[in-house]
Amino acid sequence: MRKSTKLIVVLLFLNALTFSFVLSRTKPQQTNENQTEQIVNQNKYIKAGTLVIDWSYRMLHYFKN
Repeated sequence: MRKSTKLIVVLLFLNALTFSFVLSRTKPQQTNENQTEQIVNQNKYIKAGTLVIDWSYRMLHYFKN
């Protein structure tokens, strides 16, 4: 494998690991939230995941240069 391919694989693995760790630590307690609040919370997790992926691409571009 090329160095850049290995780096992408490692960053994707770290993204998945970090995302699962953050998700487990920030998971709200089971309460009687209404449906809208649950959807908002799910959107926060999706946004956090995309931020982590964006971070990995910025790191990839940084290390390429």
